Amino acid sequence: MCPLFSFYTAQCSLSVLKATNMPLTAQERTALKSLPKRIQRSADGALEGVVHDLRKLYIWVDNSTDVEANMALLPIFYTHLDPAVIPDQLLPTDDVQKVVILAKISLMSIVQMCVSLRGVLNESLADKMITDALVRRWDTLFPWLQFIYRHFLPFPPRRDPPKGFDVCDVEAVSITTRALSQMAVSVAGQHLVQTNIAVQQFIAKLWLYIGKLKDEDLLRHDASFRHDGKEGVDDEMTGHVRRIMVGIITTCMGAASGTICSAYSAQPT
Repeated sequence: MCPLFSFYTAQCSLSVLKATNMPLTAQERTALKSLPKRIQRSADGALEGVVHDLRKLYIWVDNSTDVEANMALLPIFYTHLDPAVIPDQLLPTDDVQKVVILAKISLMSIVQMCVSLRGVLNESLADKMITDALVRRWDTLFPWLQFIYRHFLPFPPRRDPPKGFDVCDVEAVSITTRALSQMAVSVAGQHLVQTNIAVQQFIAKLWLYIGKLKDEDLLRHDASFRHDGKEGVDDEMTGHVRRIMVGIITTCMGAASGTICSAYSAQPT
């Protein structure tokens, strides 16, 4: 058995990673010790809620093709995604701001890790690992995606994020659509969408929101939507985002997609 598959099997034997508000297990901490020292130091800081260190881990995941190392970091990202700490309101306090930025970076990291799997692993193993990273964690991730949609995707789009919160509309669109897009390439993820009306409604609302956007609404954006991988202005961004959403809808929702999206499109705005 190859080392990577052995590592994956061992991770799965934990019945998926522990709850977000639980400390890391001994096996998870052992896996972290296999990482480069500088990443271990950042991991220690990230576990303590140091935003700068968590951001370093995101940068690592964004540039790494080391699947085992990226998987070892997953438990750290989940620790900052406990639905129990989702704020009821965007109060401009240090505590609320910190909770939100830690969650944003953690979501971005998990999604990016799933993106990188497709270019490294065979389809079957990538599907299993994405299932564990996203689908089996959906009860943890979905409340945060709903929170991001509710608070950071107003219409018309804002030119600036809410005061004190480092989450712009472009990042909110990126996080929500990319998470759904990665889940849609997993067989288990497709089944979840097909059988969960709350997820279907969320996709429909997001589709309606994106459908209203004009090219100039989201000209300030990161590299996640660009075909050339560069930051800056891309006049094709809204069209590209719509294509992502169409792919999610057609892959996961099949014949029901037209009916659901038509129903939401007919609702008053």
